[in-house]
Amino acid sequence: MIRLSRLLPTPASPSDGNEIDQYLCGQQQFRRQIDRERLRSDRGNSQFALVSMTFHAPIQPDDLAILSNVLRHRLRATDDAGILESNRVGVLLPETDPAGAWKVAEDLCELLPGRLHRPECDVYAYPMRLGAPPTEPHDPHERIDSTAIPSRIRQNRSAGNSTSRHRSTPRDLAGVRSMDSLFVKRLPAWKRAIDIICSLAALVLLAPLFLVAGIVVKLTSHGPIFYSQQRDGHGGWRFNIYKFRTMTVDADAIKSQLLELSEQDGPAFKLKNDPRVTPVGRILRRTCIDELPQLFNVLKGDMTLVGPRPMCSKEATHCSQWQRRRLDVTPGLTCIWQIQTGPKPAFIDWMRMDLRYACSRSLWNDVKLIAMTIPAIIRRDGVY
Repeated sequence: MIRLSRLLPTPASPSDGNEIDQYLCGQQQFRRQIDRERLRSDRGNSQFALVSMTFHAPIQPDDLAILSNVLRHRLRATDDAGILESNRVGVLLPETDPAGAWKVAEDLCELLPGRLHRPECDVYAYPMRLGAPPTEPHDPHERIDSTAIPSRIRQNRSAGNSTSRHRSTPRDLAGVRSMDSLFVKRLPAWKRAIDIICSLAALVLLAPLFLVAGIVVKLTSHGPIFYSQQRDGHGGWRFNIYKFRTMTVDADAIKSQLLELSEQDGPAFKLKNDPRVTPVGRILRRTCIDELPQLFNVLKGDMTLVGPRPMCSKEATHCSQWQRRRLDVTPGLTCIWQIQTGPKPAFIDWMRMDLRYACSRSLWNDVKLIAMTIPAIIRRDGVY
């Protein structure tokens, strides 16, 4: 592993916003450039890539200038290079597909002098465009697909070719990673602590209500007490959300017959007078009691108290790329959309509200949203 002091010349720091060695950007500045390219990609519906070069042996300060010189002469004027972490250098490649990014990675490894230890190269793509969204939690080291690797590299990989001193090992050329993992924002410690304390307290205090609701659901309609549905959560991680069952057992089967009646534009399905809802289910929905089992999701860490409401996975696949930025943060029980008065906003405005929260979450904002949710429930706003 490279020590930060060895990678960066004194007194520069990877966390500052200044250029390092007149070409490599500091960590914060480089992150901002990646975020900016993401916004440009969402607006222009284009794809870009990122090459990550991870060094596992110490680099002397003098070698940093050599690395910078190699990058400067190989990259285009529109490309950027900077520090990702203490031992990782990134290369941002606008308007570049994964195959082109692998070509850049291979060239850079070949151009590095022998005095530098060879890096392990990985390629990130945004958007992936390589298949359906993953169904497991995003792992920063997860490989999604290997089809984008240039054919000559795949051949070298299958043949176990290790003749090149700088070429990455076969394991490191296994595939392309989703860049979404770079944008995911960790749940703050204070927010997680509040989630655990409040969800545990609520589950204990509301245990009698859970018991009564479960008995009523079981006695008044055929089927299980609880209903679970797959939702898209933090970083695209799919999880099962829990609710008291408020619909008939064949509700999912006949949903396709009601899609044209949806009162919500966009991919989300909302129908206030849904014929699939049972009489008891309507009461549970009006009082939001049906949502209480999601406190278990909060306790597990799938959700948080305040955050964008998780969408059904089948509906979320139809969201635009920029709308999926709401998945950068952990989904929650309530958010800005839930407390709106009057007619519910259009779907695009709903997404913008979630993005606004994702960019400005704080303890004070969470307290205000929780306080405003209570009167919203009393007014029955947003209850479908």
